[in-house]
Amino acid sequence: LLTAMPDPFAIAGLTDALHDIEDAQNNGNEDLRLLGVLLAGVDKRTRLANTLTSYVEDTFTIDPTKSLKFVTTISRSTVVPQAQKVGKTVFQTDSTHKVADQYRALAEEIEDRIAIIEGKGPAEVVSPEYMRQEIVDGQTN
Repeated sequence: LLTAMPDPFAIAGLTDALHDIEDAQNNGNEDLRLLGVLLAGVDKRTRLANTLTSYVEDTFTIDPTKSLKFVTTISRSTVVPQAQKVGKTVFQTDSTHKVADQYRALAEEIEDRIAIIEGKGPAEVVSPEYMRQEIVDGQTN
């Protein structure tokens, strides 16, 4: 799972991570797969967030209906640093906040993707063949 926040270096970081995944696959960990890409700390009103979203959608989409980008994005919010400051989770400090709901939705997406890989998930989420694809520089291998 890769996470990216709207930051000037985020695209370079994702590109580096893809190369690291490819290196690991080529050097003894050929079964390594990318489960998905999460966008976090997103303020959809900013150009930087929109640029990152477009990059991830373009780079991690295999066909118009299949993407490794998680549907869920985690919004930018003060509740996360506030929870960190007191050494707790968002669920412990404000379990009804929008960000807590987004993390719950992300957890469901992750569980669904893992179930599909294990052959237990609903076929309508995304096919097992798709989840087993290698994604490197936006290309399937």
